[in-house]
Amino acid sequence: MTELNSGETSSQQHVDKLNEILTQYETSLGVKINKTDSKVEHYMNLKPAELNKLDRDQCGEAAILLAQYSLYLQRQQNREKAVINWSDSKIKLQISGETQNYHGSSFDERRMMAIKGNSYTANLFKLKMLSQARLDTIEFLSGRVSFLSRIYSTLSGARHG
Repeated sequence: MTELNSGETSSQQHVDKLNEILTQYETSLGVKINKTDSKVEHYMNLKPAELNKLDRDQCGEAAILLAQYSLYLQRQQNREKAVINWSDSKIKLQISGETQNYHGSSFDERRMMAIKGNSYTANLFKLKMLSQARLDTIEFLSGRVSFLSRIYSTLSGARHG
């Protein structure tokens, strides 16, 4: 997270609590996800000449490691979506009834004015934007990792020990 001022700290504490609840829920489901293995980065960045030198077992290992990393990235996507949804709900709750106090040509303009007029909702909106930026990045990376995992899996089946 970025540095937070005192108004953002309260929002961040709520997000930390949300992440704690999600972690407890995942644990109750038996889902234990590690960030990454140093080999993941290695397999993601192999050049074609190096890729051609891998045997069937190495390709299989790469496919499994990348699939596990893809699961980790999916978990991160879900958490960012949860923060975005939570922030949206809190903003709506906070500004309900306040938009009519602002004058603008559209509801969206009045909504943004109401958000800016309240430091708590302004901080929630910043948090939402940050989470959306992270989500956009993770979604791209997740697609790339999943694609590479399928390639290694295909290579593993095509190669002979």
